[in-house]
Amino acid sequence: MPTSCARRSAVPRKEILNEEYLKKRVKETRGDTRKVKWVGRRGAPDRLCAWPTLGTHAFVEVKEADQPWGLQDHQLREHNFMKGSGMNTVVLSTKEEIDIFIRLKTGQ
Repeated sequence: MPTSCARRSAVPRKEILNEEYLKKRVKETRGDTRKVKWVGRRGAPDRLCAWPTLGTHAFVEVKEADQPWGLQDHQLREHNFMKGSGMNTVVLSTKEEIDIFIRLKTGQ
């Protein structure tokens, strides 16, 4: 009997779909995204979204709309630190919020 090393993702399916939608929308508006991960520290936002030709960017945390708990404590601390340091950091949980974010950043 074959064994599988694949582990089930701890990330909720809707959150993954929202992140894929964000990447698609940023690309459609001539921007780019990067997955964010801090070395030796937790709480990094999911994505850095940037539009080099527009000179704008933002760190984005993607959640699913029906997550009742929102950001975890370590994420909230990191986001507050980033915002307090002047970094544009947002939390988006629906396709509608993603579309509004894209429109505000790009005018598209």
